[in-house]
Amino acid sequence: MINPDIERLIAILQVVPTFHKRPYPAISPLRPELSQLGKTVLVTGAAEGIGLSIARNFARASVSKVIILDVNRNALFAAASQLRAEIEDASGVTIVDPRVCSVGDISESDTIWSSLSKEGILVDVLVLNAVCYGPEEPLLNSGRDAIWSSSDVNVRALFVHTQHFYKQVGHVQQKIAKDVKPEKLQVISFQLGEVLTESAKRHGYIKDTIEWYDEDLSGQFAVWTATPEAAFLHGRFVFAAWDVDDMMSEEFQEHLADPYYLKVGIKGL
Repeated sequence: MINPDIERLIAILQVVPTFHKRPYPAISPLRPELSQLGKTVLVTGAAEGIGLSIARNFARASVSKVIILDVNRNALFAAASQLRAEIEDASGVTIVDPRVCSVGDISESDTIWSSLSKEGILVDVLVLNAVCYGPEEPLLNSGRDAIWSSSDVNVRALFVHTQHFYKQVGHVQQKIAKDVKPEKLQVISFQLGEVLTESAKRHGYIKDTIEWYDEDLSGQFAVWTATPEAAFLHGRFVFAAWDVDDMMSEEFQEHLADPYYLKVGIKGL
């Protein structure tokens, strides 16, 4: 039975008329306008679930190379084999490049980006999907090390990988997303939706807990955000469930005149 209390807790912001829990034509990776041909994408936390779906949908959009990172070697290489088989079946062109990395570990992250540079690989699209759920106990009962470990993945790793990504194209350091134009570095954050991934199952969730989202909604939305069509959302936080045509409507565009609309930050700083 669907749990109405959980459904209420995860209700999304109603800023557009249309919501989706399944993929729809406007974000299909098969649309020529969303083609990623000639590009390289790097996805963290890509051994399963939403990260794997994101990698899969970039492959469907004909990305030239998809680099998938994960801390779990066995799961990562199994995912790579699965992706390669799917790409071959679809007569695709994508090269799958799995690399073991704990994204919360600065040394391992530095090594990954150093290796890419030495190999002459330029990453065009970076998808920071890896997450650490953290301890389930109350904050003060969890202990410093447990809290800090989760923050290494959920906070510090975002900056570390973004900085490496930014520096590879020789930009002068600026406040990312606030001062960088989307033509140079397009930055969009989005809420993925609740997906019944293997990780969710390991945390005790089941099919009937809520009405789950299709993982391909997030995967295809990620591809769309990496295209010029989504440039107007640069620096903003949106939901994958929001209809992209609604967001491109004149009514929605009027809201974007507010420089703080759908942006995460603290006014006054």
